Amino acid sequence: MAVARVDIVGVGTSFHGTILPAVFEVLSDANNEVQNTACFVLEGFCENMTPSDVLRYLDSLMANLGRLITSPNVNVREMAVSAIGSVVISSGPHFHKYVR
Repeated sequence: MAVARVDIVGVGTSFHGTILPAVFEVLSDANNEVQNTACFVLEGFCENMTPSDVLRYLDSLMANLGRLITSPNVNVREMAVSAIGSVVISSGPHFHKYVR
């Protein structure tokens, strides 16, 4: 299955209520390319969100991405870690609860 990567630069983050739940759904897809693309979308999208917007999805983001960092596929793990980095930066002080 071929998956097209989309250019998310310029996509308004006001669509997060529509986009993020859809991306969360495809993160569970068994296809590694689909998972990679979903992480790519999350990374780019979260970079442009405010900390208060990210906070609304933070638990779901970390649950989904945290699951993917244990993937047997190294590319999926790398993309998940990269997306988590974007979440860390964009969530600001709200991320502290995930650091032990």
